[in-house]
Amino acid sequence: MSVGMAEIAEMDAKDILDLFREIKDQIDGPVSFEEEDPTTFGEVEFETQLGWFAHQIDLRIGERTPSADLLALMAALGGFLGKGKLEDGIDQAYQLWQIADKKIKSKKLASLDMIKDYLSQVGLPFRTAPWPRNRDGASRKNLDLIPFLRLCIPNGGQDALEARFREYLRDNPIGKKQRTSTQVEKELLAVKERRFVEADLFKEGGNIIEWWMNQEAFDPLSFPKDSYGDMAKRALGLAEPEKGEKSSEQDSKNKGDSAK
Repeated sequence: MSVGMAEIAEMDAKDILDLFREIKDQIDGPVSFEEEDPTTFGEVEFETQLGWFAHQIDLRIGERTPSADLLALMAALGGFLGKGKLEDGIDQAYQLWQIADKKIKSKKLASLDMIKDYLSQVGLPFRTAPWPRNRDGASRKNLDLIPFLRLCIPNGGQDALEARFREYLRDNPIGKKQRTSTQVEKELLAVKERRFVEADLFKEGGNIIEWWMNQEAFDPLSFPKDSYGDMAKRALGLAEPEKGEKSSEQDSKNKGDSAK
């Protein structure tokens, strides 16, 4: 995850698509996608999942443009050459291409319910937020407990995150038995005195995320800010507006009310 936190916050759907492609290329060559059985999507490789979301984003962001060679070929095959103005033949070829492209794209678009279903099945790679970077692009050297937990558990203030971490310490998922309340508080004090480094994100962080995914309160469509899952939701128009930010629908409604 090489993108800086400030850069990620400003990403639009096109930027996210480019990032997904870049990561996919690093892992397994050019982006591809496969039509997966919805019940097994969570079991496929990360790069396949990434390719599927990249494909869905690609289908939703703007109009594609045919090459001049393709339009010329379509005009020729359509019998336009030698009949009237060549410009008219190209215009008709372009209109035909637009209709065909729209038709093909509509067949490949997954429903929002399917996208939500697929997002709910994704695992650890999609639920880990990137390690924060300094302004110069260098990796932050270390983090305190709460900033570290924000990379693993979504949507929580300091008190909520600490309460959730207490539950994690009590359950002791990598130990043989649960900790007592006294042991939890002792362990919490010890953890608060340490500083987390980037390598901890894929060890302790991974343990925390896996534990969190098995809790009753776990929301499978909730992701830490700027994680791959969060970026996919934003790029596909599924993300909820942040606090203090109006949705586009509410904004339009307010404009309509003020115009009355």
